[in-house]
Amino acid sequence: MFNTQTRILLVALCILAVTTLVSTTASAAGNLTDSSNIADLIYDPAVGNVWLNAKEASGSVITIFQFENDAGTFRPENYTGPTGGTFGMHFEDVSTDVIADTDYTFTGFSGTHNFGNIFPTGMSLVQLQDYLTVAVYLGELGSGQRDVDLLLASPGDADADGDVDAADYIAVKTHMGMAHGADLADGDFDSDNDVDWYDLQILTDSYGSSGASSPTPEPTTLVILLASGLPALLKRRQHVKS
Repeated sequence: MFNTQTRILLVALCILAVTTLVSTTASAAGNLTDSSNIADLIYDPAVGNVWLNAKEASGSVITIFQFENDAGTFRPENYTGPTGGTFGMHFEDVSTDVIADTDYTFTGFSGTHNFGNIFPTGMSLVQLQDYLTVAVYLGELGSGQRDVDLLLASPGDADADGDVDAADYIAVKTHMGMAHGADLADGDFDSDNDVDWYDLQILTDSYGSSGASSPTPEPTTLVILLASGLPALLKRRQHVKS
């Protein structure tokens, strides 16, 4: 447990960090390149879904985040915030203009967090950058404020990491034949709540693509993956039909 002096210091640091975040007033926020040391904000224009991937943040954690738009068109009713530490408590701010939170224990969250369908739909990367007046985060304590990298969700991107690769193929292979209750993480790319051959086709068409750039197929790799997994997929498909 923290003693009183430590708590005061942590709160003071958080207030300073939050003040720094709020002071950001650029006309456009976020980077359109995918840097290897910057956290990724991944946006699905079809539904307005937003993920924040901490893998490339300092310490592979995000301890503070803040998104703002001048139009006041965030959808706070769809918001799902991270848990742990003090997320969801004193510094949470969720409205049509601002979505922000701070963990003043500086544990933060790791991996990819799904915030829900909180942005408007139909924006390109450039439009997303212009729409967001603030899109910043802090990684581990002392790492400093950074703008997020902005990526579009790629069809077939089950793990929402901004690209379509072997990990996404494994998600489809694992859940092939799931008849109901499926979501993106299971490999349901056409949003019909199941995982079937239509989802596999979406994966095949998008394999090797990145949300930050044009598709760059890797046909040889995909052929190897499909060849190694096709018998299992066929077996599961036949089992579902019987």
